[in-house]
Amino acid sequence: MTAYRCNFCEPLHGRGSALSSVGCFYYDGVTPTNRDGSYGCPQCAAICCALCAKDLNGICLCGGELVHDVWFTYRGDGRLPREITQFKTLEDRLAALEELRSLQPMLQAKYNKYKQLIERCNKIAIETNADPPENPALYRIEKDYVKRGIIGYGEVWDILFDYAIESNVDQMLALLSGQCLDYVKSKVSAYPEDEEGWKERVKMYEDSQDWYKNHIPYQSPQQLMERDRTIVTFLRAALKRHDSPDQKNAAR
Repeated sequence: MTAYRCNFCEPLHGRGSALSSVGCFYYDGVTPTNRDGSYGCPQCAAICCALCAKDLNGICLCGGELVHDVWFTYRGDGRLPREITQFKTLEDRLAALEELRSLQPMLQAKYNKYKQLIERCNKIAIETNADPPENPALYRIEKDYVKRGIIGYGEVWDILFDYAIESNVDQMLALLSGQCLDYVKSKVSAYPEDEEGWKERVKMYEDSQDWYKNHIPYQSPQQLMERDRTIVTFLRAALKRHDSPDQKNAAR
């Protein structure tokens, strides 16, 4: 069962807790199990158990109103910024993250995602005895899909969409072939190719606005469309390079 940490239990009650689909469980068992569900903050994306939400009178420490039964997420963060990737040690990258956070507003969920990526890249560096990569995408496809075959076409696509960057996308596509590559191409081709189509994409997000509003703070339907459009344009260019005669000859 997946569990997430309540951001407030330790400072408010002096003990840590884990949130699951049925509530907040205190590790030491002193406080009765709280089964009233979790709360999320749309401003900082903190996760909060019902007990802490009650103690906070429904207002997050950042000032946002806590929303019941919602776990806020933040998508599109698989690409660490240059301010972080220019450094090559775990300590320097974490310090760069803290500095970046001090210079610009950053949702807690985005900070958590960046920190997770930094730690994952450091683990890859240890395993491969090399400098930490800019993100884990190439390593995951090479190790888990090509060598071990434990991830399917859908997960390969998710990795490409969420993590691919200019310095690794060509290497990633070179690892794909056959039905997997066809699957990736079909996913890319499903996205619009003209301005009118992308406007329709915004309408699709507007129709699903309640879900996006409750799970991805501070991203409007227009912002979500622009994110998708940027990524799809980037992948289309990479696939075109991959299919070019020069690229195929170089691969032989």
